[in-house]
Amino acid sequence: MLTQGPSRDGKPASRRRRTKLRFLIAGAVIVAAIGYMIFAAMQGGSDYYVTTGELKAMGESARGQAIRLGGRVVSESVQWDRGANTLVFTLTDGNETLLPVIYSGVVPDSFQPGADVIVEGKLGPDGAFQANSMLAKCASKYSPAE
Repeated sequence: MLTQGPSRDGKPASRRRRTKLRFLIAGAVIVAAIGYMIFAAMQGGSDYYVTTGELKAMGESARGQAIRLGGRVVSESVQWDRGANTLVFTLTDGNETLLPVIYSGVVPDSFQPGADVIVEGKLGPDGAFQANSMLAKCASKYSPAE
């Protein structure tokens, strides 16, 4: 009858197998955790915005949904009530599709008529977009000269 004695490193063979198995399990858990973090980061970064034309095409199904809307501010449409901290303007996608936007909150410094903006909010029952968050694209004056 053969017995398993200590190996070269002095540990029994069954103990070495358990140690290897523990390392394999720990490695698999670490790889799975890293994979999940990469997946979650990609999902968070995949948010995009709809244009005014796409929002109009959604019809009644868009009402009440949280939406991220992007477009260009129509220059002559900006009405700013600083006392009430309310900004009313019209967005366009460049294809003649116009949508009124009502925004209450802090207006970004880079906001100006004709600028590209992204607003987050909901389409109201009156057809105006009720925005609760706004991001404005930096002006082209910060671009390097050609």
